[in-house]
Amino acid sequence: MLKQRNTFDYLIMSLLQYQGLIKKEAQKLIDTNIYQLTFEDVDSIKYYATHFGDTAKDKQISNILNRKRTEYFLYLQKQLNNPLFKIN
Repeated sequence: MLKQRNTFDYLIMSLLQYQGLIKKEAQKLIDTNIYQLTFEDVDSIKYYATHFGDTAKDKQISNILNRKRTEYFLYLQKQLNNPLFKIN
């Protein structure tokens, strides 16, 4: 499946590269942590598709991905602010 990268994905990728990962490793982490949907995500997408139609389904998918991006970005920011992960 071809994923269209968001500009926020590139920001997350730069944070991962700042931590020492190469580009391919950063892309792999983004794919697993953001684009891999959980069962709850799939259920909510199916619910929106059956009750509200395809446009609502697409909006729900983008909302889920944006939420996951934000959570992962905050997780990475927290790691960088932790003294154990500081890079001098």
